[in-house]
Amino acid sequence: MSWHAVALLCLAQQAPQWPRDEWMAAAALPAGVERERALCEISYRARDFAGAAVAARIALQHAPRDLRLLQLQCGSSLWLADAGGAADALLRWRAALESDTELAADARAWWEERVKEQSAQVDELHAADAARARCAQRARWTALAWGLAIGACAVWLTSTKTAPIAARGGDRG
Repeated sequence: MSWHAVALLCLAQQAPQWPRDEWMAAAALPAGVERERALCEISYRARDFAGAAVAARIALQHAPRDLRLLQLQCGSSLWLADAGGAADALLRWRAALESDTELAADARAWWEERVKEQSAQVDELHAADAARARCAQRARWTALAWGLAIGACAVWLTSTKTAPIAARGGDRG
């Protein structure tokens, strides 16, 4: 066994059980926004973005203007490459930020910077989706053109083999 494997094994045995412990503590909370927020945070940190998106969606039913939940939902959608979900969460996040009149100026500036960052990522995801769609369309047209070319060659070859000898210039033998 290499020293890398031994080191990783030692680290794995000493690693805290934070996801499991935190998950159990969150699951013990009564149903509601705090429980779903905790599950969303844990799922996001554990890189379970689908789980984080579901937990955020449930929690946002109770607290639709919660900036952190909207941030987590938008971020989860970005990680899942769900451009529509990310754009929807971003719109709701912006609206919640604009309607929050009790937010301090420095906190507002911080949140606006986060919205701006994720807005750029949503734009990049939309651009990538559009590029993929153009590539797929180009591939379909290319396949169609090749199919037509092969079909035309097959028809031409078939017609030259079945044409009478006289039509091809008579008997030369």
